[in-house]
Order: sequence, then structure tokens, then C-alpha cells
Amino acid sequence: MINSTVSGNHANSYGGGIYNREGSTLTLMNSTVSDNYANGGGGIYNKGATALTYSTISGNESAVWGGGIYNYGALTLTNSTVSHNDASNGGGIFNNGEGISLTLTNSTISGNKAGERGGDIYNVGTLTLTTSTVSGNWSLIHISERTRRYAISYPVCCLNKKNHAS
Repeated sequence: MINSTVSGNHANSYGGGIYNREGSTLTLMNSTVSDNYANGGGGIYNKGATALTYSTISGNESAVWGGGIYNYGALTLTNSTVSHNDASNGGGIFNNGEGISLTLTNSTISGNKAGERGGDIYNVGTLTLTTSTVSGNWSLIHISERTRRYAISYPVCCLNKKNHAS
């Protein structure tokens, strides 16, 4: 999808805006996914491979996991923004599972909110942040006790409203 907008959608289960199936590839460039709702993955539910470049995920909501994005595959964000999304866990991004990967390069995660854990990112997979900003969220990155795999490369800015992780 290039120069596209996905907005104002509702799903009763996963992927309010976009549902990317296992074995599928989704590429968004210069696109916006906003104001969508689902129980998991308000903006995007990814079970395949998804790449976002110069794209924005904002204003989405999930009742449980991943207000902006629920990742259960391979997710790469480059020069992209995930902001003002809301969920119980992983307000911005819920990265869930063994062998699951989330890579952020030159991207911003800001102003997201989680009622329980991971206002910006709830990580249970592999998380790599390079030259990215994490700020103004309602909690820090939550790293699961099961995996504890993450890499953060300078500079990453973490200015959050609650200065602790659950």
C-alpha cells in the first residue's frame, strides 16, 4: 500500500484496520492507519511479515492487546511513527511470542497508553531499537520474563509518564 489511508474500521476480533495473515507480506509506504478498533491489533494485526516506511499508526484502540499494532510475525518500522494508541497491554505495539521480531529504525513511539503494561511496547519476542525515540507514553517498555531479548542502540530517548515498567 502506497500513499494510502486505512481509517474508521472495527473488527470484533483482530485487525481493526488491517489483518495480515500468516505467510502473507504487507508493505505500507507513506501511509496512515488511524482511528480503528479491535480486541487485538486495533490498527494492524500482523501474523506474517510487515514493513512500514514513512508511515503513521495513530489513534487506534484495542480492548486487550496492541492498540496500534499486534505483532505475531516479523515487523519492521523505518522512519515511521506509532502514536496516541490505546490498549490494556502494549498501547503502541504488542510484540508477542517466541521467534517473533520487532525492529524499529529511525522511528518514534510516543503518546501511547496501556491500562496495564507497556504503554509504548509490550515485548515478549525479540525487540531491536536503533536511532529511535520512545517518549510520552503511560509506561516504559515491558520486557517479558520469558524472553528478555532486546537490543537498544544509541540514541534512544525514553521520557515516559510513569518511570517504571510493570
